[in-house]
Amino acid sequence: MCRNTQEDQNLCREVLSQVDGSSSSDPKAYIDAAVNDIRDSVTTALKMITTEEEFSKDDNGIKMAIDGCKEVMESALSSLDLFSNALRSNHDINSVQTQSPDLKNWLSAVISYQQSCVDIFEDQNEGERKIKEQLQSQSLDRVEKVSIITLDIVTGLAKIIEDLGVHVQMKPISSSGRVLREEVDNEGFPDWFSSSDRKLLAKDVKFYVPNVVVAKDGSGNFRTIQDAINSYPKTKNFQGRYIIYVKTGIYKENCTVPSHAMNVFMYGDGPTKTIVTASMSNVTHNLKTMLTATFVNKAGMFLAKDMRFENAAGAKGHQAVALRNVGDFSAFYNCHIHGYQDTLYVQANRQFYRNCEIAGTVDFIFGTSPAVIQRSKLIVRMPLPTQFNVLVADGTVERNMTTGVPFDSGFLRP
Repeated sequence: MCRNTQEDQNLCREVLSQVDGSSSSDPKAYIDAAVNDIRDSVTTALKMITTEEEFSKDDNGIKMAIDGCKEVMESALSSLDLFSNALRSNHDINSVQTQSPDLKNWLSAVISYQQSCVDIFEDQNEGERKIKEQLQSQSLDRVEKVSIITLDIVTGLAKIIEDLGVHVQMKPISSSGRVLREEVDNEGFPDWFSSSDRKLLAKDVKFYVPNVVVAKDGSGNFRTIQDAINSYPKTKNFQGRYIIYVKTGIYKENCTVPSHAMNVFMYGDGPTKTIVTASMSNVTHNLKTMLTATFVNKAGMFLAKDMRFENAAGAKGHQAVALRNVGDFSAFYNCHIHGYQDTLYVQANRQFYRNCEIAGTVDFIFGTSPAVIQRSKLIVRMPLPTQFNVLVADGTVERNMTTGVPFDSGFLRP
């Protein structure tokens, strides 16, 4: 099982030794043991963060770092739960192999969240550096290493089955780790993009029936976008799309779509008419980069159309995120995403951007996500005199991660 891993094989054997003899011929048992090991390390990190939280209330930098790390570690647990649920629901190893794109996405997301937790603590601050070093040595380094080991096992499942002498009929599956680079259909959509969502995007806006309307002049249900998001039904059995129409206007607010608000469809009157803007930044407001975003989406199946998301901090603000997205199977169509440094944070999970306009200076598309950017315009803005333009900063650290930011049929403009 450990032969093909690029990580420490001794660590791999240590993790997999937790499988008892009665399950030693079941490849699923080894995968489950590895995922449980990752979960234990993430839980350890959360306990450490909670302890530090009690002693760091007077240091705003440490408090922000702890809050951000706590958020992403909780997201990592959610990804691991999805993985474990899929493993349990697939009764044979052939089914597990078929679902490997999902499994690999969730493991890649865990690595992304681990990176985000490490990166949010700044070395210049002695207190933050000490907490980061403790987290890495006692938890986060193991999270990354065992996640990589598990990715290698899932990726090499067919060979492992053959080596174990388990006789099952394996269905063919793409060997490429970069799932979204390969698996698009003849219309250019990722294979996960549903037919109902394609029809929704193709419809004229006059045929949409919104659940709620946002209007600055009071002609809708709400005056702010966040209030409309907060109106998402609390019932667990809500079905279908929750449609939010945002009328023409400049909405000066920071918005978050929480993880439980699945299947939101938000649309405006066009990216030059419906504008969400704020100006939080790393330098001007002394905020961690992850916490500067004008618009944050944490929910799966989020869909946005005909809107602009911008961070107006300017080049002098340095890191200032316009859009941070971690929603799995999320998509943005005919949207403008404008900022300067760190404009679009594709933090984790499967994302799709079509007919969009993305503007920035340094690392203005960054993160560790399998994000496809298609038929879109990239606008390179003038950086500060001490800076130079960088379009993409991809956080992929392992060959079998499903992450990367492929561009398809777009163009670049200064």
